[in-house]
Amino acid sequence: MKRTFAALLLTVAVILPAISQRPILVGHRGSSYGVENSVESFTNGAKLGYEYLETDFKVTADKQLVCTHDDDLSRLGGSTLTIAGSTLAQLQEVPLTQTRLGTTYTGRLCSAQEYLDVCKEYNVRPLIELKWATGINSNDCSNIPLLIKLVEDNGFRNKCIIMTSMKPCLEYIRTHYPDIELQFLTGQYWANHFDWCVQWGIDADIQAGYFDKTTVQKYHDADLKVNMWTTNTADGYKQYGNMGCDFITTDNLDSKDLPDLDPEATNPPNTIDFPNLEAQTKGWYTPLPENESLLPDGMSGMKYRKAIMRDGIWYLLTAGAGTNSPIALTAADATLKRMSTEGIVGTVMDISMTSDGILVGCVVPAPFDNKVVLYQWADADSNPEALCTVDIPAEAGVTAAGQALAVSGRLANLRVAVTAETVDAALLVTATIKSGAVSTDGVKTVSVPLLKGTDLTKARITPSHVSRRNLFVETPAGSADMQVFDLEGTEAKTISTLPAQLDNNILGGLSQLRYANKVYALVPQNLGGKYTAQIADVTSGFATPAALTDALPTMEYTGFGATGFSRSDGLTILHIITDKALASYVMDKTEEEVVYDVDLELITEWKKSINTGAKPSEIDGNAQQGTAVNGIFYINDSATKKLHLYDKNGYMGNISGGAGYGCCRDDAGNIILRNDKLTSTSHSFLIYPAGTNVSNATTPVELSATVLVEGQTNFINASGDVLNGTGYIYMYPNKSTNINIIQLREGKITGCTKSDDVKVAGSTAGYVIGIDNNPDHFIYNVRNSGIYEYKSGTNNDISTTRASTTAPARNSTGGLAYFKLRGNQILVHNSGANYNGGFTVRNITDGDNVVTNVDPIGNAGYTNGNVSTFNWLIPEMKNINEWTIYQYCPANGIAVYTLRDKLNGVDDILMSDTGASDAAVEYFNLQGIRLDNPTPGQLVIRRQGRTAAKVIVR
Repeated sequence: MKRTFAALLLTVAVILPAISQRPILVGHRGSSYGVENSVESFTNGAKLGYEYLETDFKVTADKQLVCTHDDDLSRLGGSTLTIAGSTLAQLQEVPLTQTRLGTTYTGRLCSAQEYLDVCKEYNVRPLIELKWATGINSNDCSNIPLLIKLVEDNGFRNKCIIMTSMKPCLEYIRTHYPDIELQFLTGQYWANHFDWCVQWGIDADIQAGYFDKTTVQKYHDADLKVNMWTTNTADGYKQYGNMGCDFITTDNLDSKDLPDLDPEATNPPNTIDFPNLEAQTKGWYTPLPENESLLPDGMSGMKYRKAIMRDGIWYLLTAGAGTNSPIALTAADATLKRMSTEGIVGTVMDISMTSDGILVGCVVPAPFDNKVVLYQWADADSNPEALCTVDIPAEAGVTAAGQALAVSGRLANLRVAVTAETVDAALLVTATIKSGAVSTDGVKTVSVPLLKGTDLTKARITPSHVSRRNLFVETPAGSADMQVFDLEGTEAKTISTLPAQLDNNILGGLSQLRYANKVYALVPQNLGGKYTAQIADVTSGFATPAALTDALPTMEYTGFGATGFSRSDGLTILHIITDKALASYVMDKTEEEVVYDVDLELITEWKKSINTGAKPSEIDGNAQQGTAVNGIFYINDSATKKLHLYDKNGYMGNISGGAGYGCCRDDAGNIILRNDKLTSTSHSFLIYPAGTNVSNATTPVELSATVLVEGQTNFINASGDVLNGTGYIYMYPNKSTNINIIQLREGKITGCTKSDDVKVAGSTAGYVIGIDNNPDHFIYNVRNSGIYEYKSGTNNDISTTRASTTAPARNSTGGLAYFKLRGNQILVHNSGANYNGGFTVRNITDGDNVVTNVDPIGNAGYTNGNVSTFNWLIPEMKNINEWTIYQYCPANGIAVYTLRDKLNGVDDILMSDTGASDAAVEYFNLQGIRLDNPTPGQLVIRRQGRTAAKVIVR
C-alpha cells in the first residue's frame, strides 16, 4: 500500500563518520632535523605534525633502555663503546655528530625516558622498534617486561605501537600483553609472513618498493593495518597514500604541506581515522522497500536539529525550549529512548560522531564566556563525560559560538570545527584535540562569507572526503548553496558548490557513504514541490553529481528528512526518518543468486558466411565493430559513415553512421557509434534508440565527452540504458592500464571517471563488458593478453591461456560475451584459428566447464591488412531459460545461435486459492514495484523474508 506523508516539519542534517584519505605520519628516528634518535630530532618531528615518533630501543649494561639503531656510537661520530657493555651515564657522556640535509647537528644519546617525555610534552605517540638487545631478542625475552613497565608508567600502554622483525618477541608480547598494538617489520618477502601476521593479529610495516595496492588490500581484508618505510617526497607520499597505507613513515615530510591524495582512485580505505564501510556500491540501484513504520509515541510532531546513524541506531537532537538533548531511536524496532544529559550545564547545540563511534556534543555554557565545552557518549546507554573545553580566541570578537559542530578522526586524535559569529562576520573555529586536550597548535578561526547574516543554528558542517582540512558547509533552509572550504589560512576558499537542480531548500538531504575512496551521497530533489532523493557519486565534488538511482519508490515528501546507511546480513540498507515515519530500503541486489542445475545446448538458428557462400557482400571487414539486437545486425563503416543493417533475410539497407570504428549496444538495445577516431581526451558519439531500423530511423542523438585518459580506442562497449535511464560507455585506450567510463543519464553525459589500474595495458582492441551496470565491476580482455575481471580495484584472472589455434583455448582475436543463465555465469570467447570466427561457450560457475566449441564461420583470416581482428559476440536474453548469441566476424560473416537450458527448470509457484499458505510471500516486478495480484506467466521476484528468487507465476 502506497503511503503519502503529510507536510514535514522536520529540519535536520545527516552526517556520517568523516571521510579522509590521509594516512598517519610517523617520524622516522624522530626526524631529519637533529641527530637521529635524539631529543632534538624527536622534538622537531613533533613540531612537523607527526602523530607517532619512531625510535629503536636497546638495553645498556645497567638495564636502561636507550634510543639507538646501532650496537655502538661509532657511526654518529662517537666512541666504540658498545650499548650492551656500557652504562647509560657512560654513553651519554659521548658527544654525537651527524650531518643531515646539509646541516651538521650535535647531541647525545637519548634515554627511553627522555623520548617518552618528549611524546608527553608534544602529545604524540611512541612507535618503538625493538632491535636485538640483551633480554630483548629472538632467544631471550626476559627484559620485555621492563620495557612494558616503562611504557605503562608513562601512560602509553594503550597509546603506543611496538614493532620488530623478531617474531618471538612479538609472540611474547601478544601472549602476555594482548592489548598492545604491534607491527611486524618486513620488506621484499612480506608474503612469506602474511599468514603468520593474520594468525597473531599483527599489523605490517613494509619497506618501500616491495609492495603495491593489492598488498595493502590483502592486509585490510584480514583487518590488519599497513605502515610503510620510508618516503621523503610528495610523490612518494601520494604513491603510498593512494595505495591506502594506514601509516607513512618519513624523515622530513611536513604535515602542513602535503598534497591531497587522488579522490578518483578506488583505494583501500584509511582504517585508522575512518571506519571501513564495507557497503559494495553498484552502478545503478532500484531500491525495494524493506520496512516502513510510524514513529513511536512521543516522537510524532517533534522537530529535530540533527540526525546521525551509526550501527543501525539513530542519534537525534531535538529542537525547542527544554528539549535540546540527544535521544536515541533504534531503527530496527522503533524503540525510543532518551539519552542521559546528566551533569551537562548549558545547552547541547549540535552533535557529531567520531570514526570510532563516539557521539560528541557541543555545549554552550550560559552565560556565554568565549568557550564551548565538548561532551562524549560512549553509546546510547552511557552518561555524558566532559571531553575538553575549546576557548574561542578573544581577538575574534565572537558574540556567540557552537551553533554547529563537526568532528573527524578518532577520539584520541580529533579534528573539531564549530561555527561562531561576530557583529560583522560568520566564522569557523577549528582545533585539534589529542587525548582530551587542545593540541599545541592552538585554535584557529576563518571567515565564511557564505554564512554571514544567516541563522547559524540551521547551518551544517561536514568533513569532506578529500582532506580533514576541508569542510562541506551547508547553509540554512531557503538557500541552494553548499560549499567546501579549505581551513588552512585566514580566508575560506570555495572548492565546490551544490548545483541548483539538487534543490536544498530543506536541510537534511545530504548523507555521505564511502566505499574505498569513492564517496556517495543521498541528495534531495524537488519534484514540483514534493521531495524525493537519489543516490549520487560525488567523489569529484557536488558540482556534477552522477546519479546512481531512480527516485526512491513509494515515498513522497513535501519536505525531506534524514538519511543514513547501515549493513545487515551482508546488505546495504538505506534508512530515512521523517517526522511521521521510518523507512528502510535494501540498496544491494534483493534476490539471492540462486544457481540452478542446467543442461545447456547451443543451437544454430541461421548463418550467412564465406563458408556457406551467403556472406553479405557489404561486409568487407576493415576492423569495423558490429553489434546486434532484436534480430538485426548493425555494422558501421567509418569510411562512408554508413551504418549497415542485416537480418536473417539479408541486407536491409543503411542509415547515417559514425566516423569511428566503434559500434555497440547497451543493455536496453540502444545503438551507440563512435563519431571520431581521435586519440585525445575529446570524443563524440551518435546514439540511435532501441528498435531503430532502415524504415523508422530518425536523427541520432549527438553527444560529446571529455575523458580522463587519452589514447587510441577503436572499440567501445556500453551498459544500462543511456537514453531513458542511466548507462555507461567504456573506452579502453591503447597502452593504458586505466579504462575511461563515461556516464550518461537520459541521453545526456553526466560525468566521466576512470578505473583503477587493470592487469594489462590496453591495445587498439581492448574490450570491456560491464556487469550489472556497475562502473566498478566489469570483464575486460586485450587481444593476445587474456580475459580478466575487475571489481572495485581488484583484478582476477578468468582465462589467461596464451594464444592457440586449438579450441577451447583463447586465441589472439578479441571479443567476448558474458551473461547469467539461471544463475550460471556464461562466458563466450574466441577460440580456434585466429580471426576466422571460432568460439567457445563456458559455464564458469560450474568449474569452468566447456559447454561447446563452435567451428570458424569463415577462412578470410588476417588478409588484406587488418581485415578481421575481432569476432564480435553479443548476448541477448530471450527468457530465463534461453539466450541469443549474435556473431559478427568481419570479412567472414554473421550468425545467430540460441543457448538454452534443456531442463527448462523454472520454479512452479502455484498461487493458493485462499492465500493462507502464502501469507508471508511477497511479489515484485523486475523494477521493484510490489505486486498485489501477479498474473500467470509473469516473470516476478518472489520474496519471503530475505530469501528471494526470480520465478514465473502460474
